[in-house]
Amino acid sequence: TYETKHSPFYSDEFCQFLLEKCKNDEEEFYEKLWDRKDIRRLNWKESLPEYIPTNISNKELKKLQKFIQGIWLEEYLFDILSELKKEKIITDLAWNVKSRNINEEFEVDVVAIVGYKSFIFSCTTDKTKYIKQKGFEVALKAEQIGGRGANPILISLAEKEILDRVKADTHRIEKNLQSFGINDISCKTEFKETLKRILIK
Repeated sequence: TYETKHSPFYSDEFCQFLLEKCKNDEEEFYEKLWDRKDIRRLNWKESLPEYIPTNISNKELKKLQKFIQGIWLEEYLFDILSELKKEKIITDLAWNVKSRNINEEFEVDVVAIVGYKSFIFSCTTDKTKYIKQKGFEVALKAEQIGGRGANPILISLAEKEILDRVKADTHRIEKNLQSFGINDISCKTEFKETLKRILIK
């Protein structure tokens, strides 16, 4: 199974808002509010831009919470890749892909097909050294889906210092893995050009 359309909370403006929160390292926005189970008791409305509806049900609020906790990053990537699909660079595209091998079912954030090449993306809002584990995971999933010629790509919110360290560690084992952090993805037009170069290489 897979998704090919956005969730209702997605917009360019909201993604840029969330990217700014991440770049400014506003931990309170996530850890003290949106990571809380009792979010309904908190004044969550004040933490969001005015274009996000505040007259939503408790069920919708939980969906918004899940979106802010990480789905937005997958959809941000999916939106950029969708533009490249419209430009005929990408053959096929899907996000939230659930697949199954002989032993287990597993999930991949975004899959892009360019001709005979497959690009498997993993997105994480983590910004610590633990993104290294995510890198190894996406490399394994890429091979399970597309064989040894598949292209695993990790998208995270890590700053350059952490990202460089993770790249050095993972490259020794997974030479095909490419990793991008907050500084690489913040400008949508520049990130789109970066992805285009990777896809048509």
